[in-house]
Amino acid sequence: MNIFKEHRALVDGIASENGFTDYEIITSSGSNKGDNFLGVLSAITIKNKEKSLDLILKASQTNKEDRESTPYRNLYNREIYLYEKIFKEFKKFQEEHNIEDAFESVPKFYSSFTEDGLESLIMENLKTQQYQMWDRKIPMNPGHIKAVLIEYAKFHAVSLAMKYKNPELFKELTEHGPGNPFENMFQGDTEKEKREQMKAFFTQYLSGAFKALRDNVVLTEYVKNFEQNLLPDALLKLQEPEYKLVITHGDCWCNNFMFKYQDTNDKTAPQSLRVIDWQMSSFGSPCTDISSFLLANSSQEVLDNFETYLKIYHDKLALQLRNFNLDPDEVFSLSRLQNHLKKSILLSLLTAFLTIKLMVTDPEPDHLEAVDKSADSEAPQLEEYSRRIKIVVRFMVKNKYL
Repeated sequence: MNIFKEHRALVDGIASENGFTDYEIITSSGSNKGDNFLGVLSAITIKNKEKSLDLILKASQTNKEDRESTPYRNLYNREIYLYEKIFKEFKKFQEEHNIEDAFESVPKFYSSFTEDGLESLIMENLKTQQYQMWDRKIPMNPGHIKAVLIEYAKFHAVSLAMKYKNPELFKELTEHGPGNPFENMFQGDTEKEKREQMKAFFTQYLSGAFKALRDNVVLTEYVKNFEQNLLPDALLKLQEPEYKLVITHGDCWCNNFMFKYQDTNDKTAPQSLRVIDWQMSSFGSPCTDISSFLLANSSQEVLDNFETYLKIYHDKLALQLRNFNLDPDEVFSLSRLQNHLKKSILLSLLTAFLTIKLMVTDPEPDHLEAVDKSADSEAPQLEEYSRRIKIVVRFMVKNKYL
């Protein structure tokens, strides 16, 4: 597998920095089909007689048509900014406050390239360290759900603490650098214009969900009200300052976590995990990550115990804030979390309709457009998609979110 000369130069630089001489570079595909929709992953090994170093090159699509339809440049620059600036400042801030159980669950970052059309990052290869993805076709079990929520709590706590302890730095991190290109999709001058833009977008986005729910009139009516009233209200509300609290992960489906196990034959719970793919990171409520993760990845069993998992998250968040010498009830109380959730979970339902479709689609597509065609047309996939989203919509109705 060949790589561009510009990317080869990055690899040569990494080899030099890590003391390699007389080395060879071995490249191969770095992912399975359907594992990554916003780029090309290449596994790279730098090797000589004494040692080797395993890396992943994550590069944007170069196809002109793809680049015209997807803002690859903004997405890659966003992720590069997180690795080169935000994660470094987060690490330094936690060290300054002697945080023992710090958030550090991201891949080791080596280098990046920002030239238009060749945007890329190079990171450690987690697969060669026995990290693996969850099987995307089945909901996560309780042990994995708990592990991710605890990691999110550690991550969000850094933002919340920095906002109190070093507001100037936090403002700099959130106001500078490239933003998430999807944050301001609806640009009407008036609220009415924005709502009209939203409705046009939702009609296209929700067509598959309505098809999967067509045999259930009651759930269909709930989703119609969600589309026409609840969701536009929530999206406008989430733009208010009250909901601008933390730097988020933003892309919370199962393929964006990698897990390592003490015993590979026992996958009840991971020994450690890494959070990957930060291109959709934005500035918002912690609840956007929590609700998006839970709706997309949870089984019926987990959703039946939703409050338990919220408490797991908030207990860890509160502990981390106390370690920063802050009062959790003042910074982000459980009741405030629950109020935020009433809005964020509506946006999360929208994204869950697509995310769950990604999970059930087979054969695995290369592009998001293929997901719609595949999951909507193949009977077994449509049946599983219908089953999964009915569980989620019933949960939303039962808990009065719809």
